[in-house]
This record gives sequence, C-alpha cells and structure tokens, in this order.
Amino acid sequence: MLMQALDRGIVSLEDPVTKFYNQANPPVFGPHNPYSSDLSGVTLHSLAQHSSGLSREVPQPTVNMSDAEVFKWVNKSPLLYAPYSTSRYSNLGTSILGQSIARAAKTSFEQWLQTQLFDVVGMSSSTFSFPPDIVKRMPSTRARARERE
Repeated sequence: MLMQALDRGIVSLEDPVTKFYNQANPPVFGPHNPYSSDLSGVTLHSLAQHSSGLSREVPQPTVNMSDAEVFKWVNKSPLLYAPYSTSRYSNLGTSILGQSIARAAKTSFEQWLQTQLFDVVGMSSSTFSFPPDIVKRMPSTRARARERE
C-alpha cells in the first residue's frame, strides 16, 4: 500500500501524520511528545519502520473503532521514545500508516485494499466484513461466532 501510494505521488515518506489528521481534517493526531515541541517526527517513514515512538497497541481491539476513537486513546498517551531513536514493533503505528495513506488517497483503508489488492490478484473471498455467502463457507465454529455478533 505504501509503495503504491509513493509510486503514484499520493504521499511522501517525509509526510507527518499531522498532515492527514489535524484541526482542519479531524480527528486530530496529538499524542504528547516529551522529546520535542511538535509531532513532525512522526512521519509515514517512522511508522513504516516502527520508529515513531507510538505504543504497540491500544488497550482494546481497534477492529471496529473509528479513527476518532483510536486517536482519543492515542492522544492521552505520550510517545514512548523520540521518533527515529529506536525501533519497536507497533500494530498501532501500522494501522495509522494505512489509515493515513487511505485518507491521502481520498478513500477508505478497506476500499483501497479491495480495489488495489484483493480484486487485482483475484482474492474474491478476502474482505473486512463477513457477508452471508462467506459466513456459510467458514468453519462451523467461526461461522457460529460471527452469526452471534
């Protein structure tokens, strides 16, 4: 996703997350940065190389959370280290990277993957939602769990 967006000129590695999530384009990305006076170091590059300073996860699953809900938690937490000073794997950073690229491309993360990956390579059963025809093909324990949701 990142390489496609870079190749198409949609984003730059140096773009800070605040370019995509700010007062003019909420929700605002604003975790406390005790290492600098701003968040310019939290870039797409730092997210991609897991050196943004963001924590590994938010304390609850983000699958059905909106950007606003995720950032409400993120903005309560400080960066764990100065951007680019070390690397620590971050599912949260990877998620924000994907959502930032989708926002720059003026689409949703799910739609981007559907049209730019799943459809292109013929992954007709890959999805972010589980329509009834796919639920019917899932192993019975998984299908039953989805039907209860």
